[in-house]
Parts: sequence; structure tokens; C-alpha cells
Amino acid sequence: MRDQKRLTLTATLAAMAIMPGCGGSEYGPVPRVPALERHVIAAGPSAGASLNLPDNRGFNVHIKQSSQDLGPAGEARGESLATPEGKALAAAEAAKGGSAKAEFKLGHRIDNHAGTAQMMTAEISFAINQNMEASAVPAPGTLAKANLYLVVIDSHKRVVSKTTLVQATTDDSVGSAASPQERHLTARLESGESYDVVLYGQVEAAAAADQTSSARIGVDQLKMALTFSAVTTRPAAPADS
Repeated sequence: MRDQKRLTLTATLAAMAIMPGCGGSEYGPVPRVPALERHVIAAGPSAGASLNLPDNRGFNVHIKQSSQDLGPAGEARGESLATPEGKALAAAEAAKGGSAKAEFKLGHRIDNHAGTAQMMTAEISFAINQNMEASAVPAPGTLAKANLYLVVIDSHKRVVSKTTLVQATTDDSVGSAASPQERHLTARLESGESYDVVLYGQVEAAAAADQTSSARIGVDQLKMALTFSAVTTRPAAPADS
């Protein structure tokens, strides 16, 4: 028997930054964003230029995917949602040998056409709702997982910034939790590159025969206040003769 604790935000919400250069393919498919829908940092004076989302415009990255495998005689359901207005959901339910997955990616793509590197400062707020459930005495094949990340990914699929918001399994905890979130990050945007600032959520559920499991993670009221300013590089000091 696996011990299970009730789900609490202090147990499941964490923050972790990683160094640039790691691959971003694990954070869902690459969005197709038409050029006219992207935010472009143009050449010329851009210090203090800002973008408020979704006030100025809706989020241009909003991907949702889900799948289910019923198995020989199981039950399963995957559900996902992502809207330009700032709401997203990934939910998976499984029973009697079935399994399901769901994911979303929600945020905005930015093109740096300023001719110089830009420093982006982001103030991000949203609400998280999470639920994890499994049979009281889960079999080895019964497990649900939920993950939520805040990431900045460049056009080469490299992760520039990553914050882990939720990493939970029903092996560790079950139940429901909700919390408002406020996050701050800075990232250097190189000239001529595109960057996605996104929340990526993913859930999975699998259940052995005569058992059930489910995972659900939702994001609501996502807001981003992004400020851009040119990076000023000081000239190197002359070498001593």
C-alpha cells in the first residue's frame, strides 16, 4: 500500500530556475503564430516599451491537446482548453485499465526586430486550480500526474528561463488545492530571434483493473505585463601595455 497525503499547495508548488540552452521540445508542440499576430519589438527607441496581456490583445499562443486509450475494456477521458483570454485546462480520467493525457500551452510570442538585444522584464499573475485523485489502495498501474511550468523558449527550441509551478503525483498526495500566483522574471532577447513566454500544463492518468485515477490542473485570469529595454554593453577596458 502506498501512503497518500492530502494535496496541499505548500507540498506541490515549487519554483526553480535553470540555465539557458536546455531543450524546449518537452514543453509541448511548437505553436504556429502568424506574423501579424506576434508582438514585434521594432528598431528605434524602445526603452520602456511595454505590452499588457490580454488587455492590449489576446494571447497568441493557445494550444490544447488530449488523448485517451481505453484498453481492452477500460474507461478514459482527456480534456484540454486554452483561450486567448487567459484561461487553460488539462484534465485526464482513467478507470478499469484505461489511460488518458492532456496538455495546454498558453502565452505569447515576441519577435525582436530591434537590431539589438533586449532585456524583457515580466510580471505575471494567474490562479491555479488543481485536483488529484486515485483509488484508496492504488495498484502499481494506478497513477496520475500533473505538471505546470512557466517557460521562455527561443526560436531554436532552447529554454531561456524555466519556473516549475506544480509537480504532483497521486503517489505523493491526493485532493484539491487552489492558489493565486504572482511571478517575476527577466530574460535577454537576442536580436532577430523569436521567443515564447508561456505556461505549459500537462496531466496523465492511468488505472489498473477495477481502479480509478484522475488529474486536473487549471489556470485562470492569466495576465502578463512585459517591459522591454535595449541592452547596453559597455566597451571592454583597454589591455595594459
